[in-house]
This record gives sequence, structure tokens and C-alpha cells, in this order.
Amino acid sequence: MMPVQMDLRKIPSTTGAPLPTNRIDSDELEAVITDRLTQNDETEADGIEVRAVNGIVTLEGAVETLERARRIQAVVEAVAGVLEVRNNLQTLGVDSHIPDDG
Repeated sequence: MMPVQMDLRKIPSTTGAPLPTNRIDSDELEAVITDRLTQNDETEADGIEVRAVNGIVTLEGAVETLERARRIQAVVEAVAGVLEVRNNLQTLGVDSHIPDDG
């Protein structure tokens, strides 16, 4: 009987096989997002924790205003590889606890 030859590169694996070229590693995605937030003057990333798992990004921490939280989310959503953003940022600014007039 002849041994069967298989091309192991074509077998999906969850045990350390290289990721497909169209998918970014979660750690790499976190690093890219953190860099983008740090480089953007409007999104100051101090005190913001970024976690990514399979393209789903969770933001934790505190920001001064709701507007800043929204800008941060917009920057994150624009990063290639992000499928969903879970924005758990808390607002600390004085005006963040005042209800809208309308």
C-alpha cells in the first residue's frame, strides 16, 4: 500500500497554523488600533484599554466627553480587520451627566 501524500497547507487548523492572509492576528489588530489612537490628536488614547478577539474590538476606560468616545469609536471602526466595536468607554466630563435640552 502506498502512503497518501497530503498538502498540509490546505488543511484548516486551530493549532498554530499561519492565519489566512486576509485575517489579522488579534494582538496585531490591538497594536494597530492603539497606534492609530495615539497618532490622532482628537482621540488621546491614555487610559483606554483595547482588546481584540477575532475582529471584535472592545474599548474600556474613561474619556472626558461623549463626543470623544464617539470619535475614538469612529477611528477604530476605520481600521482594516475590525468587524465590530463594543464601546464600553465611560465619560467623566462635567457636561457628561447633564441631560440634553431637547
